[in-house]
Amino acid sequence: MKQHLCPAERQRVAAPSRPSTACLILAGGRSQRMGYDKALLPFPAAEAKDQTFLGRLAHLALALTPEVLVVVRDQCTAARYADYLPPAVRLVVDLVPDQGPLMGLYSGLLALQAPQAVALAVDLPLLRSQLLAWLLALPAHDQRLYVPLIEQRPQVLLARYPRFLVSTIAALLARGQRNPRSLLTVAPVRWLSEEELRPLDPDLCSFLNVNTLQDWQLLEERLSQ
Repeated sequence: MKQHLCPAERQRVAAPSRPSTACLILAGGRSQRMGYDKALLPFPAAEAKDQTFLGRLAHLALALTPEVLVVVRDQCTAARYADYLPPAVRLVVDLVPDQGPLMGLYSGLLALQAPQAVALAVDLPLLRSQLLAWLLALPAHDQRLYVPLIEQRPQVLLARYPRFLVSTIAALLARGQRNPRSLLTVAPVRWLSEEELRPLDPDLCSFLNVNTLQDWQLLEERLSQ
């Protein structure tokens, strides 16, 4: 059955003042289109000299929640990334490598202490702290996925997931699914509209991905203006 992707609810979600949600940074990909490890790309801004995409996201998340996990492909990658991360950040290795972001989400949720997690792709260099703080502070008792819908496209790699979904994700993985979008037809979803998100990020730049060298060069030009 084809799913209708228009948000059913438009009202602003009232978030509590203190977050009770962890942050998962998904960094298990091979960056084949980039030709260089995206997690270790330098952030092209003078105030972030010598800071990588991964390091910047980790520091941003750690300022908002005490539980931050970085999910990586294998132990070798974990050892390499450790030098770029604050000591409080935990590294988690995919249970099975090279199985896509759904496996990264599964591995991260299994390792959580919190009942909820905001999952982030590692290549979100313009993520706004206000937006991340708001997602982290959404009601902890709500067992729905909270998924932004930008230009009618679900943003599953900047979304909030309840930990109880691990059994559902395991079943999807067993059927060969690799993309978190596969959850959208089997789990309850609370769509977050652009109208709700723009007060936190007026240009919605938090959802900008950097997948290629050309993307990185455009980011550098944007930040230099």
